[in-house]
Amino acid sequence: MVAPVYGFQETSKPANEAANNEAATPTLEERQLALQASLEAIQKQIAALPEDTSAGFRKALESEQEFLERIKNNFSQHVAANDRIKESLSRKEELSKQLEQLQTNGLETPPPYSILDLDTLRDELTSSEARTISLEAAVTAASNAVADAAKALEQKSSKLRLAKEAEQTNSDESRRVEVSAARKSAELETQLATETAALRKTVLKRESLGKDINDLQVKILQLRIQLVSADLVFPKKDLDAKLVEVKTSQSQANQQLKQIEATIGYLERAWMDAKHNLDSSTEESPTLQQEVAIRRLELDSARETIDALNSRLEHLADAEITWTRRFQLAWQPSTKTLPEWKSESESNINDLGIEEQLMLARSKVIRDRLGKISTRIQANDESDKVIRRFLFRQQDYLRSMDQTLSGRLQIIETTRRLHEHLLAEINVETAHVSYMQHLDSYWQSVKSAWNYEVWVVDEHPVTIGKIVIGLLVLCLGFFASRLLSVLIGKRILPRFRLNEGASAAVQSILFYILIITFTLIAFRAVRIPLTAFTVLGGALAIGIGFGSQNIIANFISGLILLAERPVRVGDLIEVDGLIGTVDQIGARSTRVRTGDNVEIVVPNSIFLDQNIVNWTLTEKNIRASVSVGVAYGSSTRDVSRFMLRAVEEHGRIHKKPPPVVLFKEFGDNSLIFEVHFWIAMRGPFDRQMIASDVRYRIDSLFNEANIVIAFPQRDVHLDIRNPIDVRVTNADCFETGESEPK
Repeated sequence: MVAPVYGFQETSKPANEAANNEAATPTLEERQLALQASLEAIQKQIAALPEDTSAGFRKALESEQEFLERIKNNFSQHVAANDRIKESLSRKEELSKQLEQLQTNGLETPPPYSILDLDTLRDELTSSEARTISLEAAVTAASNAVADAAKALEQKSSKLRLAKEAEQTNSDESRRVEVSAARKSAELETQLATETAALRKTVLKRESLGKDINDLQVKILQLRIQLVSADLVFPKKDLDAKLVEVKTSQSQANQQLKQIEATIGYLERAWMDAKHNLDSSTEESPTLQQEVAIRRLELDSARETIDALNSRLEHLADAEITWTRRFQLAWQPSTKTLPEWKSESESNINDLGIEEQLMLARSKVIRDRLGKISTRIQANDESDKVIRRFLFRQQDYLRSMDQTLSGRLQIIETTRRLHEHLLAEINVETAHVSYMQHLDSYWQSVKSAWNYEVWVVDEHPVTIGKIVIGLLVLCLGFFASRLLSVLIGKRILPRFRLNEGASAAVQSILFYILIITFTLIAFRAVRIPLTAFTVLGGALAIGIGFGSQNIIANFISGLILLAERPVRVGDLIEVDGLIGTVDQIGARSTRVRTGDNVEIVVPNSIFLDQNIVNWTLTEKNIRASVSVGVAYGSSTRDVSRFMLRAVEEHGRIHKKPPPVVLFKEFGDNSLIFEVHFWIAMRGPFDRQMIASDVRYRIDSLFNEANIVIAFPQRDVHLDIRNPIDVRVTNADCFETGESEPK
């Protein structure tokens, strides 16, 4: 067996020793020649083996040959990678000099520069920036491959060291050949791992150089774009050339569209006839089925072409507008239109992205169908030539549809780049505008938002500005309605001698009328038809009907209270045992103020659902009474006279009807008298206060006349059968604790 002599070095040597012997290390070409010689020697040795050679020895030689061929292939890749590295280094040096020259001397051609040159540079920059992502991924993958190769080399080196140690320590003569073969196999595996690790490092260097070159290209393109943009012109001839190009493309697309549209009727009839023949057939016919599929694909291909041509015409019209705007931006920039142009371009770019995704999805479906048809063609018998012909025709139509979609994708990409160029120029223009131009731009944005159309009703646009004005008029109308209603209710109505309750009712009704009037005025001012709120009104009606029953009930009750006036502002009422004065009757509730100056909010429906005592509904005069009990034996006539006198002396008790004193009854402990009199209720405590004054005066008059106001008396009756034991003791017994006196 021939040992490999092509520069293998054990990895167990220290790194510094390998570095010192770098000059003595054979070159890659020398190692490749040595490997080729070893491979030829192995091949000759295998060819010269006698027929009685053992199978194990022959297998070992063949395994060694396989490893040498793999190492040879590795060398070939290594050589190719080194050649790429040399080219990349040269290219990197060239680009570095070019970048340095650009930074020092600028562009080779003198200014001014055409905007078409700028578009070319921008497209190249976009492509280079897109390649950066893939190159970074390639460098990352190569770096991971280097790490994996280093781990594999360490494992193979460890295996080789163990194999050498096993060969050196082997004392069994019968295993000498086996141990030696294992050592040589480990050497070959380690050599392959070494060359693989070296190749991975070379590949990493190659990929890193590729990324460096791309980065330099990006920097050069960015610098070129900066220099070109500094002195840029867009002559009218360039615009005219572009517009002529667009017009020519539009004319060609229109001609193609007319030709294909003229065949659509024929293709539809052909498909319908083929389908009719298939449906009329009594037996299953693959030929008819394929005929229907062919006609359908033919029709779909024509329709796909029509869609592509229509889309192309739309993009060409868009391109014509965009080129015109770029020309205007180059010569007569207007900050008023820039925001609108920018918004439209961004929207168009977004729409193009959506269209691109749709085209990619459709292209994937078509390619999947192409793959299935290719599989059927390969699996179809050569004898069935009719079916194969149909399959080939389907394949042709599907490829045509795929090419049509590819063309659409190219047009989408071209149109998108054109919009991106316009956006870049708008951003450059807006970055150098003055302060006043910024304000004007902001004002145009505000006006655009102000005139933004929210919805349309009966051909009347409802904009944000109209909504804001309407809300402002409604708010001002609300405050004006409240102010006018209060002014009329407090200042004008009292002059007509209306009472407080009537004035409050008129004031509330007037407030609602003014609110409705100002609402209609607001709609009229902003020209919003009432039909705009039909759907909203229906939704509110449903919501109110199901979720706001109590609110509606209270609102309607408030209207009834204002109309019938069973309770008025200023009335003294009693609700749930509480007495108070009505302060305000609102749309949903009524406020009642008690004698403790506590406001109670009562829902309006309470006044219609429950019994409410209104002390001052028709008039404020009510009858009150005070009762008193005197001791038996008192002069009843004097008692009656004094009680009547106490009432008559009070200034707030009416003379008419005259007060009346009644001898009520003979009570258990007293003679009961009551005095009835009439008073005017002005507040919640009027009756109690007047009754209290009358009691004070009665008590004073009774004291002067020595008339006793009776108090409760109780007689205790003892029912006993035996005499009661009564004992008399003196106080000393309690002090000494003795039970009896000494």
